[in-house]
Amino acid sequence: MKLNILLGLVLSVVVHSAGAVAADSANKLIIVGDQSKAADSFYSLDFQSDGNATALELRLQVAGGKRVKVDTRSCAKSLPKSHTGSCVFNGKELVVLVYSERNALLPVGLLDLGTVRISGVTNKKAIAVSSFIAGSPSGQAVSSSTSVE
Repeated sequence: MKLNILLGLVLSVVVHSAGAVAADSANKLIIVGDQSKAADSFYSLDFQSDGNATALELRLQVAGGKRVKVDTRSCAKSLPKSHTGSCVFNGKELVVLVYSERNALLPVGLLDLGTVRISGVTNKKAIAVSSFIAGSPSGQAVSSSTSVE
């Protein structure tokens, strides 16, 4: 009897843990900013992929008006070889595109989309996600979410 209860508890923990892993493996854009009070802020852009997306389009609203400068030199530099990326700041938004000319799927796991440096903004809420789309090989949007920390 004790063995059955113990096995039941172990099985419950394993099933719950598997569910948590499955929930964490969905497509998710993760943006983490530094917590310094300096005028320069660094933001890491990452994508948690479940392996169903082939392309990403991200638009980040950047606060600060005409004084702000965005350095994109370290953005979209560590993508898988199957994908190409572009990061452009148009004066109001940072636009990040990631795509594959062969329509290859992004690999499962956490992908480094790069880092951007924003200068001239002292507000720690310097960026906000305007839009984010993860696309399938057929061009349809796949389920995704965002997190800005």
